[in-house]
Amino acid sequence: MFFTLNSHRLRYIYRNIWVYVYALIVVLGFYYIFSHYLHKEPDLALELGEVVAWNPRKEDSCHFHTTNDSLPVLHPNASLPPKSIFFQDTTCRGVLTYRQACVVESAALTHPNHQINVLFTYPVLKDNFDNSAMKTLSDTYENVRFLRVHINDYVMGTPMSHTVAALSDDELNLHIAKVMTYLTLYKYTGIYLGLDVIVGETLAELWQNWIVRETPDSLSSSMFSFSNNKAGRMLAEVVMGFLRSELSLNKELDSWSYSGATILTRAMQLWCTTDKVRGMSLSTCDDVAVYGPELFYPISFYKRKEYFDAVNWDRWKNEKIYTFHVWEYVTRYNLVTEHSLYSKLAENYCPEIYSTHHDDIVTNLNPK
Repeated sequence: MFFTLNSHRLRYIYRNIWVYVYALIVVLGFYYIFSHYLHKEPDLALELGEVVAWNPRKEDSCHFHTTNDSLPVLHPNASLPPKSIFFQDTTCRGVLTYRQACVVESAALTHPNHQINVLFTYPVLKDNFDNSAMKTLSDTYENVRFLRVHINDYVMGTPMSHTVAALSDDELNLHIAKVMTYLTLYKYTGIYLGLDVIVGETLAELWQNWIVRETPDSLSSSMFSFSNNKAGRMLAEVVMGFLRSELSLNKELDSWSYSGATILTRAMQLWCTTDKVRGMSLSTCDDVAVYGPELFYPISFYKRKEYFDAVNWDRWKNEKIYTFHVWEYVTRYNLVTEHSLYSKLAENYCPEIYSTHHDDIVTNLNPK
């Protein structure tokens, strides 16, 4: 009797275990389908529309204004030359400042065979454009283009589409600069430069994928290059992953340094065979050159006042320095005197802006 009872119980358990397994398979199947569509990057208009539908964003910031825009639109599927240099303005100021225009000219002057693309995430009124240094650049340099970007369209079909669509107005305003910085080179490849980086030498002679150490222990997010080769494409993908993680998990962070350099540093720590910035180089970072600060940051952030001190230009003009980071974020109100290093840089590397808008460069008043 004891044996028979156990046999019945075993047959009962054996018969019903398949019911449990089947139920588990069904539950896991629904979980997979749900999680797949929840986390999938929507690259179709319908999917993105569904994301926007539940997003609380009102889209009333300048980045979504479409009227009275004098700039041609950079369409999502537009192609740009491989030899491209990118600047961006996400400030909603209205136009570039005179010193920013000087930076753009320095890139155009030293790279006549490159297309210089200045991207705006907000509309630029025709009157503002016609009365600014941007008009001077447009009339002087054939390789300079000012383009409008509509952020919702710009992210479409990229790894950032779902992430950006889920941001609120305040979050988008906070992070749009870093999104544009990295997404642009993911989409088009080329060289990215900040609007406070005066170019002194052609960057075309550098390695095709390159990053710069701002200090011996930190990487710069104000200048870098991703090419269209295998390493450039893979590194851009890695950067996209870290950018998505930061926006999704750390939306509350509002640190100037964290907003850019940390993403690039984390990506390079994964890419290179060393996680120490000092040890990063072409030999340790698989087809990505990491240059020291000497030829890109000849004056450090903590010595930035030296740009506005009188100098002996003969000492500087014979040195091969690729870029001068002038830290406009904190120096924009410093006056530029006639014999200062800043004045000499402008006179030599942005001669048209310097001669046409000399007094404006001195004060750098908002040209609106």
